[in-house]
Amino acid sequence: MLKNAKASYHHRVLNDIRLNPRKCWKAINSIFPSKPNSANSTSNHDTMHTKVQQFGHYFANVARELKSKAFPLVNFAWRHNNNTQALRTNQIFKFSFVFTIFVEKELRSLKRSKATGIDDLPPNLIKDCATVIAKPLQNIINLSIKSSTVPALWKSAKVKPIFKSGDSDLVENFRPISILPIFSKIVEKAVHRQFYNFLENNKLLIDCQFGFRRNRSTKLAATLFCDKIRKEMDNGKLIGCVCVDLSTAFDTIGHGILLDKLPAYGVEGPELAWFTDYLFNRTQLVEMQNNCCRPSTITTGVPQGSIVGPLMFIVFFNDLKESVKNSEIIKYADDTVILYADKDAQNIENALNEDMNLIRDYFYHNELLLHLKKGKTEVMLFGTSQRLRKSGKNLNITYSNTVINFVTEYVYLGNVIDNHMSLNGNFNRSYKRARGRLRLLQSVRRNLTAASAIDIYNMTILSILT
Repeated sequence: MLKNAKASYHHRVLNDIRLNPRKCWKAINSIFPSKPNSANSTSNHDTMHTKVQQFGHYFANVARELKSKAFPLVNFAWRHNNNTQALRTNQIFKFSFVFTIFVEKELRSLKRSKATGIDDLPPNLIKDCATVIAKPLQNIINLSIKSSTVPALWKSAKVKPIFKSGDSDLVENFRPISILPIFSKIVEKAVHRQFYNFLENNKLLIDCQFGFRRNRSTKLAATLFCDKIRKEMDNGKLIGCVCVDLSTAFDTIGHGILLDKLPAYGVEGPELAWFTDYLFNRTQLVEMQNNCCRPSTITTGVPQGSIVGPLMFIVFFNDLKESVKNSEIIKYADDTVILYADKDAQNIENALNEDMNLIRDYFYHNELLLHLKKGKTEVMLFGTSQRLRKSGKNLNITYSNTVINFVTEYVYLGNVIDNHMSLNGNFNRSYKRARGRLRLLQSVRRNLTAASAIDIYNMTILSILT
C-alpha cells in the first residue's frame, strides 16, 4: 500500500509540472538519493554558529591568502605591465541616465523564484509594486550615476555555502553562492548594458573571447577549437595545445590593477570613479539556518552573483593576447587554450615554451594564479595516428620550472577531446553518465509508476544519448 501511494504521488507531481523543466528537475532530484548540497545538515545551534563563522572567514580570505603566498613582499595594487596600451581607444565612455520605463520593465521581468538578498525584500513584492517604485528607484539609480557612488547596502552580499565534493566537514569543499539585493541588479543592468554596448560597438573586446558576450557560447568556442585543429591536421601538421586553468580566477582579480586598465577602454573621470566605488568596500556575510557570521570586507575579486562582475573580468583578461608571440588563443571567460601548429614537434615545443614564459610574466604582473594540479592545466599534441607515431614525442612544456602534465585526452568546455580528434571520449563519457543514472533509476523504480519511470528516463538518460 505504501509503495503504491509513493508511486501515485510521484506520478501526480511529475504530471502536474511536466511543462516546467526547473520544477521537473527539482522533483526528480527529490526522488533520487543524493549527497547533501549545502552545509545545513548540522542542527546543533552552537555548532552551526561556529560553522558559519568558519565559512565566513574562509570565503572572505581564501583568495587574499592564495595571492599573499604566491606574490610575497610586493605591492599588489600596481604591479601589472601595460599591455592595455596596445588596445587603447580614443573613444570616451559616458554614462547616460536611465528612464522610468527601463526600470519598470526590469522590475516586471524579475523571476518570482529569485532568492532575497541581505535586505530581505522578496522579488514577489518588488515585482507587484513595480509601477509604484519604478520612479523613486530611477531617481536613486541616476543619483548613483551622477555622484559616482553605489549605495552601501547594494554592495553587501548574502552567501550560501554549497557542497562540491569530498569531506563535508571541510569548508574548502564548499563553494560560495552570493546573493545581492535585487535593487542592485537594476543599476548593474543599466551600467552593464551601456558599457557592454560601448565595448562591442568600438570593437574593444578581442575576437577570441567567447565568454559573457551576446551570440557567443561554449558551443561556438569548442567548434572553433576543433575546426582549427582539424584544419591543421588536414594540412599535414601537428598541433600543440596548452589548456590553461586558473585558480579562483574571478576572486583573485586585483581591484587596483583592474581600475588601472579601464582608462585604456575609454573609462575616465566620473565613470571611472563609479567603477571604483562599485568595487571597493564591498562586504559579505554567510547565512545558514538563520545563523549569520560577522560581515567581512572583500578586498579582491569581481563581485560574485553580480551582473557587472563578469564583464569586468573579461575586460581585465582582454590583454592576455598581447603577451603571446607565436600561438593562437581561444578563451571562454577564464578557460583558455593556446594553440601552435607545425610539422615538427620540436618547433611546437619551442614556440609553446616561449609563449608560456610570456604568459607566466603576464600572470605574475596581473596577480593571476595558474592551477598546475593534474587534471587542470595540461598539454596535448594533436595529429593523425601516423604523424603522432612518427614524431614519437611528448611535449615538454614548463611553467616556472614545473613541467605541465602531458595528456592524450582533455575535457574542454564539456567536450571530451582526444589527440586524434575522434569521438570515442565523448561516447565513453556519455555511456558512463547514462549507466550511472540508469542505476539510480533502478534503485527507485519500485516507487514509481511505469509512466513516471518513462518520463524520468526520457529526461535524465535519453537526453544524454541523443
